[in-house]
Amino acid sequence: MRRCLARTIAEEQDYLATAGLFRALSNRRSLRIALELRHAEMGISCMASTMRMRPERLFREVLKMVQQRLVRARRRDKRILYSLEFAEIVQVLDLIRAASERRLTKAPADANPLKPRLELAEFRPGEARGDN
Repeated sequence: MRRCLARTIAEEQDYLATAGLFRALSNRRSLRIALELRHAEMGISCMASTMRMRPERLFREVLKMVQQRLVRARRRDKRILYSLEFAEIVQVLDLIRAASERRLTKAPADANPLKPRLELAEFRPGEARGDN
């Protein structure tokens, strides 16, 4: 069986960069930070109170996002303010949220072309599954 490979080095780098973006946003805390920063530029203390997180933990997560070039840091007087690096990240977040909501709601099959072909049986915790 042949593996599907990128045609060029540039395509491979594009795949890696795109995967890196989704990997960076796959963390629950990073996603919450990005969703918070989509509205306005904020400092750590303001974000911590809004998100109900410890400032130390939040700072570590924001610092990772700065290193991954998702978030920009800007000094204003003695404060450091953070914002999203690119406006397109807001569009990506909107698309992810729309896809997530559509996936979780019971939309008609024709409304979602990415709907799985097999329906999973409902599973309740504490019940035995019949996987024979």
